[in-house]
Amino acid sequence: MGTYRLDSCMVFGDRPVLLLTSKTSLPVPNLGDMTKLYQHEICNKTKLDLLVCGTPCKSFSTAGLRHGLDDECGDLALQFIRLVSVCQPDYFLWENVTGVLSNDSGRAFRQFTNKILECGYSCSWRVLDSQYFGVAQSRRRVYLVGHHDWRCAAQVLFESEVPQWSNNKKPKTQKQSDSKIVAPCFADVYNYAIKGNIAPTYGANSGQGTNTAGPKIIDRDGRIRRVTPIEAERLMGFPDDYTLIPGKCLESWRYKALGNSMVIPVMSWLGQRINQMHRAQHQRAA
Repeated sequence: MGTYRLDSCMVFGDRPVLLLTSKTSLPVPNLGDMTKLYQHEICNKTKLDLLVCGTPCKSFSTAGLRHGLDDECGDLALQFIRLVSVCQPDYFLWENVTGVLSNDSGRAFRQFTNKILECGYSCSWRVLDSQYFGVAQSRRRVYLVGHHDWRCAAQVLFESEVPQWSNNKKPKTQKQSDSKIVAPCFADVYNYAIKGNIAPTYGANSGQGTNTAGPKIIDRDGRIRRVTPIEAERLMGFPDDYTLIPGKCLESWRYKALGNSMVIPVMSWLGQRINQMHRAQHQRAA
């Protein structure tokens, strides 16, 4: 995560997730089932500066059944807070789809934040869109930062500087632009929409050839195709062929790993903000 150095890096997941950790310069052990990690010595004896988690989104997504915290996947959000209570990190960061805010009329998210308060932490959350962080994908996600002092959490997510527009005019958005969209460009087949140079959200099932979900590309000949693994990596902010590991490496694994990942420039920005706050705290305490 940018310049932020972790004391310990914990990874939860299956084979596709391992593709994202195989080329990191940091040691990244796979500690297995996250529901049992609170018993691991790394959670009980290691001082963590930061604990990061993105629990499965299908329990909260508008494209899913929306069972919220009541099903096995949704309950992993509460399991993460259990880890927080055991590990007691200085900061923690949780990411999920924006549907978590409206699930069960907001009651699921309120229950989640109440559990955070019961652990002695405060939190702040914000919806960030990856297209404003240098990647060609619109991916709106909720990012929740936790800390014992709510002011520290809020300062991570919210800048004190407000952009100033000349002549009180904001820049034109893509919908307001008078320029014509030309191929090659992105298309949202599921919603029958041409998206121009900003792709719709890339999901774990976007790499399936017959699936209409996720971004597609209209080439110069008017043909519609799925994005390649390298194009998918670029949409998520990864270097080219980052998920291409030696040996057996199915494209389906690469697509799924990327769709379940977090956008690197967004996480890098958050990591740098947390690092700034973390260092400022230690300087004040010195």
